[in-house]
Parts: sequence; structure tokens; C-alpha cells
Amino acid sequence: MVDILKSFIKSERTGNWKLHLKTTVKMLPYFESAGHNNLSIYETFMPGFHVIRRTDKFWGGLSTDLVFEQKLMRSMKASGKSITNFNL
Repeated sequence: MVDILKSFIKSERTGNWKLHLKTTVKMLPYFESAGHNNLSIYETFMPGFHVIRRTDKFWGGLSTDLVFEQKLMRSMKASGKSITNFNL
């Protein structure tokens, strides 16, 4: 289990999508045995609720990281702070 976790952290830090998928698949039995099944999340994501929509337009879905980045940049611009001295 420790090796799987180390591999997962490596995939996140390096941005390695294939390694991320591989280690996530290896984690599934542990999630299941702990009672963390995500069928409700799957059912929620399938109709398109994995993106943020600011309008009802079909082509209007945005990934969550993009929306967070836009909000962060907007708040920095409004406060006059630069990226170098902005404390998260």
C-alpha cells in the first residue's frame, strides 16, 4: 500500500497521467473495502456535472482548475497584487 501511495504522489507531482490512472486502479480495492465507493459521484458526473457552467450554453463548460485560476487572477488584479507577492 505504501508503494501504491508513493507512486500516486509521484504521478501527481510529475503530472504523469498514465501513472495516475495506473495507481488509481490499484487503489480501487482499498477504497471498496473501506466503503468508499463512488457510484453516486459517477452518476453525478455522467450528465455533465464534472464541469462548472456559468451559462446554460452547450459549449459553456469549464474545468474546475480553470475557473479557480480565473477567480484567483481576477482577485489579484482587483487587489493590485502581483503573482510574486500573493499569499495563498
